[in-house]
Amino acid sequence: MKRKTLKRKISIVGILVFVSMIVYSCWQDEWSSNVTDEVIFDSNKELTIAKAEQWYNATNSSATTVRSLSADGRIPAKPNWNKAKESRKGDLEVVETTLMTSGSTFFMDNETKEKYELQDDLDKIYNVARMVILKNLETGEIYNFIMVFIVLMII
Repeated sequence: MKRKTLKRKISIVGILVFVSMIVYSCWQDEWSSNVTDEVIFDSNKELTIAKAEQWYNATNSSATTVRSLSADGRIPAKPNWNKAKESRKGDLEVVETTLMTSGSTFFMDNETKEKYELQDDLDKIYNVARMVILKNLETGEIYNFIMVFIVLMII
């Protein structure tokens, strides 16, 4: 009888140790991971503003063009590196900068254009355009795109 009780206690202790080791190993992976969901500003290690500008100049023409409804169909735009900002989140490092255009530029999608009269509702529509350059730290791949936020102020 005492032997069965001893075996049962050893079995229970063994199971508890095994479960504890599994839980500890899972938590250790979470604790040791350096990938966070937090956005960290001005601390890029690989994709700095200078490196982003160098990459952009090497891979793109001197001026990016944005489609337009004007007669020539294109508006030249280029990044304003003096106003660029760095940030990173997890495995991505980002450089984001405003775009310089010749003259005043207004971005609008087709849906907004159809819904609002450009002359009457111009004071209700605001937008912000940015050139975004991303570097994936795992793969080393760098790519860029233009990001546009369109804000409608409905009063």
